[in-house]
Amino acid sequence: MTAQEPIPLYTSKATAPKLVQKPRIFVEYDNTPIAEAIEATGYAVARGSLGYAANVISSGKWVPLEVEPNVPNVNEQEILFLSTKSSSRPVASLLSVAENGAMVVWQSCGKGVLDTRPLAAQRYRREFNGVLQHGGIFVIEIAPRQTTTYLRAKVSHRNPDGGTYLEHSNWEMLSALDNLHVENETGLEIEFDSGEIGQALALAAEGARYECVLGELPDHWTPLARNKHGKIVSAAFRPPEGEGLVLLIPTLPALPSIIPRLFAEVFPTVCPSLFPEHKAQAWVHDERYESTKVLTLRGERRKLDAEYETQAASSDAAIEAEQSRYEHYYTLLRGTGDELVAAVIRVLEEMGFQQVIDVDGETGPTTNKVEDIQILDRDRKLVVDVKGVAGRPADGECQQANKHALMRMREWGITEVQSLTIINSQRLIPPHQRDETAFRDPIIKNARDTQSGLMTTWDLFRIARAVQEFGWPKPAAQDILYQIGRIDRVPSHYKPVGTIADIWKPAFAVELSNTIKQGDRFGVLTPEGYFESVADSIKLNDKPVEEGRAGQKVGIALSEAASRLRKGWTIYRVEVATST
Repeated sequence: MTAQEPIPLYTSKATAPKLVQKPRIFVEYDNTPIAEAIEATGYAVARGSLGYAANVISSGKWVPLEVEPNVPNVNEQEILFLSTKSSSRPVASLLSVAENGAMVVWQSCGKGVLDTRPLAAQRYRREFNGVLQHGGIFVIEIAPRQTTTYLRAKVSHRNPDGGTYLEHSNWEMLSALDNLHVENETGLEIEFDSGEIGQALALAAEGARYECVLGELPDHWTPLARNKHGKIVSAAFRPPEGEGLVLLIPTLPALPSIIPRLFAEVFPTVCPSLFPEHKAQAWVHDERYESTKVLTLRGERRKLDAEYETQAASSDAAIEAEQSRYEHYYTLLRGTGDELVAAVIRVLEEMGFQQVIDVDGETGPTTNKVEDIQILDRDRKLVVDVKGVAGRPADGECQQANKHALMRMREWGITEVQSLTIINSQRLIPPHQRDETAFRDPIIKNARDTQSGLMTTWDLFRIARAVQEFGWPKPAAQDILYQIGRIDRVPSHYKPVGTIADIWKPAFAVELSNTIKQGDRFGVLTPEGYFESVADSIKLNDKPVEEGRAGQKVGIALSEAASRLRKGWTIYRVEVATST
């Protein structure tokens, strides 16, 4: 199957719609996606820069800087998207070529970095304070506070002559930022506040990261987001009188996606004087000015809203009941101790195991350490140890099950006893952020050498969910637990037929190693679990065929969820028959 040609973008010769000039908006050059998102909402954007940084060889040399920040019509700007960190530029672009006798600003190369942004922040400070006092909005991406020493001196044969030392910070663009305590700390886990602004920012949380945290906030500041330790990573400032807003935000790559909401809902509410059209809508549709028909329709809408709220409450209750029913699934992802053992036992029973023994429950408290679970359904008995750990499992934690298996062999007088270790590793972070391998290479090698199995509760979670979602034959899912070494969670009714070679929106191509026929059900292992569909249409060289054979590259139509697939993944044919 040949790849489809990309669809050309439509180009119109018609004149682009005129952008609204109010409120006046400024965005730095480096934030082009934000500027384009704002223009897409219909507003004009001015672009410029507060300066750049460049890496240099660390030395005691002082060099003259070319400080030319550019904020067009700075006093008239009303919404500004800024940053406390500088983007990188070539060294030459930052150096001044002033002649002897000229007064310039110099910076030492001692720290290995030249940065003109603190100078620009100080230069525009008075104008920016004025913008805020007149109800302006600042959205500032924050980075650690850094103070830089400069020298204002004349040029004398390419060296400074006398002069005055200056110290400026990258946070000096607004007086409101002066009393904030800023600490260097980085991370990815961010929880946004439930308020209107916090929830708007939460919609842009994908890929978010913070590079600093804020201490206790002064008056008129409100936290918007915290990290997992409760430290503030985003905050808002509202002047005590009048309008105006300062938003300090972490790095949000997805910020352009919420620009329409910020400009349609958040900013007009916080600073209505910047959006006169929104203010007009607020009063012109007052009930005192509306027709009888409009008032009737509004009454009907209120009834619908009330009905919706009732239905929503019912749905919320149903959701809570379902979550309560599957609470043991969540325990697989975050639990430890007896609670985790109980959850594993319940899931094993849902997978169809009939003889699952809770060893601690059978024996009661004992000074002799024994395994947590026994699975006795088959001739080969499984001796299972279950643990929840905050990090990756240690060697000893993965070898106890094998010791218990040897003990049971002697006690039961049989050799068909296999150990299985199930670990809830890195249990304090979301499963999709965990190390998928989970176990160190020496631990995996030891498991293969001792004919033992290793798996995570995240593995078990995905297997159990697939049993429910796709109606797997339960023996096929059970077979997974009898594998040796690091279990790969491929059920026994999955037969490999090829590897994904290409992906398009409505289809994907497979390099076949086995036969697949039209109407066959196929499955794929994904990071989140499993994906299954039916090969309704197969093409070879763009021609429909009833089956594809080993050695061929065929295309399989897939209108649904093609974006969930990735090149290199194995495609399995889902068969009914399974081993027992």
